[in-house]
Amino acid sequence: GECQADGCRADLSALPRYNVRNHICLEHKAAEAFLKQGAEVRFCQRCGVAHPLGEYDGLKRSCRRMLALHNSRRRKS
Repeated sequence: GECQADGCRADLSALPRYNVRNHICLEHKAAEAFLKQGAEVRFCQRCGVAHPLGEYDGLKRSCRRMLALHNSRRRKS
Protein backbone atom coordinates (compact mmCIF):
# COMPACT_ATOMS: atom_id res chain seq x y z
CA GLY A 1 0.00 0.00 0.00
CA GLU A 2 0.95 3.59 -0.48
CA CYS A 3 0.51 6.61 1.75
CA GLN A 4 -2.51 8.72 0.83
CA ALA A 5 -0.50 11.97 0.93
CA ASP A 6 0.26 13.49 -2.45
CA GLY A 7 3.69 12.45 -3.71
CA CYS A 8 4.52 10.32 -0.67
CA ARG A 9 6.35 7.15 -1.65
CA ALA A 10 6.82 5.77 1.87
CA ASP A 11 6.87 2.00 2.15
CA LEU A 12 4.05 1.11 4.53
CA SER A 13 4.75 -2.62 4.62
CA ALA A 14 7.12 -2.36 7.60
CA LEU A 15 4.70 -0.20 9.60
CA PRO A 16 1.98 -1.27 12.07
CA ARG A 17 -1.21 -2.70 10.56
CA TYR A 18 -3.05 0.51 11.52
CA ASN A 19 -0.86 2.53 9.14
CA VAL A 20 -1.23 0.01 6.33
CA ARG A 21 -5.02 -0.19 6.75
CA ASN A 22 -5.39 3.60 6.77
CA HIS A 23 -2.81 4.20 4.03
CA ILE A 24 -0.83 6.62 6.17
CA CYS A 25 2.91 6.78 6.83
CA LEU A 26 4.27 7.80 10.24
CA GLU A 27 5.31 11.23 8.99
CA HIS A 28 1.89 12.15 7.58
CA LYS A 29 0.00 10.57 10.46
CA ALA A 30 1.77 13.03 12.75
CA ALA A 31 1.77 15.98 10.34
CA GLU A 32 -0.07 19.19 11.14
CA ALA A 33 -1.27 19.17 7.54
CA PHE A 34 -0.52 17.50 4.23
CA LEU A 35 -1.86 17.58 0.70
CA LYS A 36 -4.27 14.92 -0.48
CA GLN A 37 -5.56 15.36 -4.02
CA GLY A 38 -4.39 18.96 -3.80
CA ALA A 39 -6.39 19.76 -0.65
CA GLU A 40 -4.89 20.57 2.74
CA VAL A 41 -5.91 17.86 5.18
CA ARG A 42 -4.93 16.37 8.54
CA PHE A 43 -5.20 12.73 9.54
CA CYS A 44 -7.90 12.20 12.18
CA GLN A 45 -6.84 9.75 14.87
CA ARG A 46 -10.44 8.87 15.70
CA CYS A 47 -11.83 8.38 12.20
CA GLY A 48 -8.69 7.01 10.60
CA VAL A 49 -9.45 9.38 7.71
CA ALA A 50 -7.91 12.66 6.57
CA HIS A 51 -10.30 15.61 6.82
CA PRO A 52 -9.92 19.21 5.60
CA LEU A 53 -8.23 21.45 8.17
CA GLY A 54 -11.50 23.32 8.74
CA GLU A 55 -12.90 20.27 10.53
CA TYR A 56 -10.39 20.62 13.38
CA ASP A 57 -10.04 23.09 16.23
CA GLY A 58 -6.51 24.44 16.35
CA LEU A 59 -3.91 21.69 16.10
CA LYS A 60 -6.12 18.94 17.52
CA ARG A 61 -5.69 15.48 16.04
CA SER A 62 -9.38 14.56 16.19
CA CYS A 63 -12.06 16.25 14.11
CA ARG A 64 -14.69 18.38 15.82
CA ARG A 65 -17.44 15.82 15.19
CA MET A 66 -15.56 13.03 16.95
CA LEU A 67 -14.56 15.28 19.84
CA ALA A 68 -18.20 16.35 20.25
CA LEU A 69 -19.25 12.68 20.37
CA HIS A 70 -16.52 11.91 22.86
CA ASN A 71 -17.43 14.87 25.08
CA SER A 72 -21.16 14.12 25.03
CA ARG A 73 -20.43 10.56 26.16
CA ARG A 74 -18.25 11.87 28.98
CA ARG A 75 -20.90 14.32 30.18
CA LYS A 76 -23.60 11.64 30.45
CA SER A 77 -22.02 9.79 33.35
